[in-house]
Amino acid sequence: MTNRKNKKLRYGFIGAGGIAGTHMRDLSRREDVELVAMADISETSMRGYQDRFDIPRAYSDWKEMLRVEALDAVSVCTPNRLHERAAIDAMKAGCEVLCEKPLAHSAKAGERMLAASRSTRAIRQVDPQTMLPRRRYSYRSLPHCLSGPKVLRSWPAQSALPGRLG
Repeated sequence: MTNRKNKKLRYGFIGAGGIAGTHMRDLSRREDVELVAMADISETSMRGYQDRFDIPRAYSDWKEMLRVEALDAVSVCTPNRLHERAAIDAMKAGCEVLCEKPLAHSAKAGERMLAASRSTRAIRQVDPQTMLPRRRYSYRSLPHCLSGPKVLRSWPAQSALPGRLG
């Protein structure tokens, strides 16, 4: 993870389906976030997002992306059954992780994700959009979710409120 002082959060995406576009849209509005790379098996989906959000690199394998790119954080926007592996791989690569809901396909998988989070000291967040009224919270402004000691002391909580994203 890079030193956060006066640097942009280097951000990647695992999965380029419909929900990834929402993450990209909200994060692209932040001056303190740089959209760096994405990984998905669909080249077509990635190309559309690359053009729309000016994301420079795309990978067909998230493991390669995590190995090559020096990312600070990723959104895991894969099908549910892939959340566990993608999130654990990202945490092991030193990334903070925002995982789309549900956290995992089973309680055991969720427990393994929590164990990986503890062992890597990664901060993780499950996207709670169905639990919070959208009018009150912008559930997609990830950086405020990473406000633990490792990354985010500089990310103001009010950035999570609608109208504050730019």
